[in-house]
Amino acid sequence: EEEEEEEDEALLASLAAAQRKRKAAEKAKLSAVLKSIPKKKRKRRMPSITVPYLVRLIFRPLTVLAMTREYWRSLVDPAYPEIDSSEGLRSALEAKAKKNGGARRKPNRTMKPGQAKTLSDLPVLSA
Repeated sequence: EEEEEEEDEALLASLAAAQRKRKAAEKAKLSAVLKSIPKKKRKRRMPSITVPYLVRLIFRPLTVLAMTREYWRSLVDPAYPEIDSSEGLRSALEAKAKKNGGARRKPNRTMKPGQAKTLSDLPVLSA
């Protein structure tokens, strides 16, 4: 029996050594494959710089002229903030709505016989 146990231990030791050898070979294969794959170079983004609005305006001369003109007009003209044309638009839309009788609504759906409106209207089924 002692010989059998020694043989079993020797067999287990050789089996463990074979497994370790196989795992080492697999690792070596995997590392060779990984080394052969070329690494992708990372593209570095330029840091986004926020440019203030007034600095961006320098590149739009027409906008600068229009803003300057309106600024000086607001200083000189006492009635500068003119009444918005949208006010007239709003009253026209309201008149049109009154003329048409307000918003169009869907007609109420008539319930068919046996049709339930909600889940609570359904008959309770016994288990």
